[in-house]
Amino acid sequence: MRLYKRKMLLIVLVILFMTNTAIVFAVEDEETWQYYYDKSNIKYKLREYEKALSFIDLALDINNKIPAIYKLKGEIYIKLHKFNEAIFCYDEALKLGEHEATFYLSKGIAYLYLKENEKAVNLFKCLEG
Repeated sequence: MRLYKRKMLLIVLVILFMTNTAIVFAVEDEETWQYYYDKSNIKYKLREYEKALSFIDLALDINNKIPAIYKLKGEIYIKLHKFNEAIFCYDEALKLGEHEATFYLSKGIAYLYLKENEKAVNLFKCLEG
């Protein structure tokens, strides 16, 4: 019976691949940072920012070397109007060597909320090229 299920799964995957359909398998392993990151992202999109923050902290407890985790945590802090904390998160992502434009842009937005316009403008100038 197990062999039959495996063959059926393989057939389904081949069909999906051939029809150019994407499928995502979510592994519900609570020991992975990705699990908590995804839970945090869902809570963020549902505007449940405090819950999102608790899940993203669990992701960071497991792996604090992923820039995307800090990016999401920064975005959560922006929504919670904790702009200095958001800036710290973007700085942590940048320290890890991730220099995506979105990190600079989000950090600049946090500075604008703090009315630190000169710092924001300097960050935005970095994006020009």
